[in-house]
Amino acid sequence: MGSIQLFMYHVLKTTRNVVSPNRYLNTVLVIYTAGVSLQIEHHLFPQCPIDKLPELAAITRNAVERRGLEYRFYSFVGCFIEILSRLETLEDYARRSEENKALTMVDSCSTYQSC
Repeated sequence: MGSIQLFMYHVLKTTRNVVSPNRYLNTVLVIYTAGVSLQIEHHLFPQCPIDKLPELAAITRNAVERRGLEYRFYSFVGCFIEILSRLETLEDYARRSEENKALTMVDSCSTYQSC
């Protein structure tokens, strides 16, 4: 796999679009966020004009799904729910990491009697 394909795969795995089922609200969302609501296209085509992003999003989604890859998009509320879920996961990871550091310090102190 070439570097361009790896980059595209990385973008698809780490970004998602925020969309509305209402075309008018979706246009407002794209304008209000300066195109950042369409993260996938924003990263894949950074020089694309904002007003063309929704059109490009439809083409990109079709191409991605034809290749059997996941094209992630969420509603505004769904996006916040996913972010909160990810933050909880990161918090759990950080907590476990801190506990492991503390246990390692206790083990090293009892082994070397230096603490």
